[in-house]
Amino acid sequence: MTTFILLKAFFVGFCAASAFGPVFIMTFNRAALDGLYSGFAIALGAALTDGLLFFLSLRGFWGGVVSNQPVMIGLDLVGAAALFGLSMYYWRLESASETYRVECSTSDFLLLTVKTFCITILNPSALLFFMFISLKLFEKIISVGSLSTALLSAGALALGSFCSLALVSIIADVIGGALSGKALKRLFKTTALILAVAAALLIWDALILI
Repeated sequence: MTTFILLKAFFVGFCAASAFGPVFIMTFNRAALDGLYSGFAIALGAALTDGLLFFLSLRGFWGGVVSNQPVMIGLDLVGAAALFGLSMYYWRLESASETYRVECSTSDFLLLTVKTFCITILNPSALLFFMFISLKLFEKIISVGSLSTALLSAGALALGSFCSLALVSIIADVIGGALSGKALKRLFKTTALILAVAAALLIWDALILI
């Protein structure tokens, strides 16, 4: 039974990370821009966030948070600000030089991982997603209340998330190395617009709650 639960958690993490959203876009673009290890850094940061959110959902932590309207509004606005900041970053890359790809040092890797963790953990939609998934697919873990099983399941989900985004990074690294400077500029500009739309949706959600 435990093996089945872990496989299910891995599959959920893999599929969730494969969804076309801000994290997927960030991973693809960073790997295309700065190479494979930059993509891995974002993948690691996002996977750690997914694992933590899922673990807290299994332990019933988010019930009080979701029902707290001011907290949800605050998360919406902070998350929107973070996405808008990323949008401006990618928009400004339009005027970058033709030589894009740079080596990702250890300090850059750690910093990018932490930044990704902070940005993704502020996403209310991710919080609600893992709360829903934990209630619908992993209710036995919640009812039993096993801390060890919850930790293992969260680890399996995080691993699935990382594997999915790592695969995206590998593909983006190959594609990015073959793209011209103009093609990369168009890619970054499109990314900026998508992230701006995601930020606008979070602001709209906050307005609805108000």
